[in-house]
Amino acid sequence: MNGLIGNKPNTYTYTKALAEHILTVEATSLPLCIVRPSIVTATWKEPVAGWVDNVNGPTGLIAACGKGIFPVNLILSAAWYTAEHKPEGIKVYNCCTGTQNPLLWGDLENWGFKHLVSNPLSDVLWYPAASFKTNKKITKAVQSLQYFTVNQWQFNTDNMVALYEFLSPEDQRMFSFNVREVNWPTYIGKYCLGLRKYIMKDDHSTLPAARKHVRKAIMFRCETARQLWSFMFGMVLRMARMLPIGEAI
Repeated sequence: MNGLIGNKPNTYTYTKALAEHILTVEATSLPLCIVRPSIVTATWKEPVAGWVDNVNGPTGLIAACGKGIFPVNLILSAAWYTAEHKPEGIKVYNCCTGTQNPLLWGDLENWGFKHLVSNPLSDVLWYPAASFKTNKKITKAVQSLQYFTVNQWQFNTDNMVALYEFLSPEDQRMFSFNVREVNWPTYIGKYCLGLRKYIMKDDHSTLPAARKHVRKAIMFRCETARQLWSFMFGMVLRMARMLPIGEAI
C-alpha cells in the first residue's frame, strides 16, 4: 500500500489528491471549482448550532473526554460564482480559519473541558479528564490525527476571502462563511451540547441530574486526593518515628 500512496500519510489524503488530479486533467472544459475544508466539525449556526452526526476527528476527542456549516455555504457560493462568471482554470477555495481566526489545540482542550463539566454527559463513570496527554481514549484519538496535528500548516485563503467580499451584503448574511465572526468559546459550548444531544442521545432534561452527578464525582476526586495525601504523610511520619533520632535528622 505504501508503494501506491507514495508520500501521502494515508489512503484518505491519497484519494482526495487523486480526485483533484483527475479533475485538473480530464475536466478542464467544465465549469468546476474545488472547496477544501481543513477539518469538519459541528455546525456553526445552520441548520441548528452544534449539530453533528459522527465521532470522527475532534468530535471523537471531545466524546472521549466525557464518556461546519462553513463548507456548505462556501460550496454554494463557489458553485454560483463558477457557473455565473466562469473563471479561467479550476479555482481552489481553502475553507480554513487559521490565518484569520485561529483555534489552538490547547484552546480546544481547555474550553472543551470547561463545557463538558458544565454540560456533562449522563452516567459518566468518572470526573471528566480532558487532557490530550493523560486520557487514554483521547490519546488514541489524537494518535490517529497525529500527522495533521503535530505539523504546522499554512493554507492560503485568498480565494475564499475574495469570494466573500464579492458577495452582496444580503448574500453575505444568508450564506455567511466569514470565519472571523466565530466566537470559539461559544462555538465549542454549542459543540459539546450537540455532541450530548445528537451523538450520545442525552435529552436536555437529563442535564440537572448529570450536573449533580459530576459535582459528586468532583467532590469524590478531591476527597480521595486528600485521603491519599493524608495517608502518605502519615506513613512518612511513622517511618520517621521508627528511625533513631540522629538518622531521622
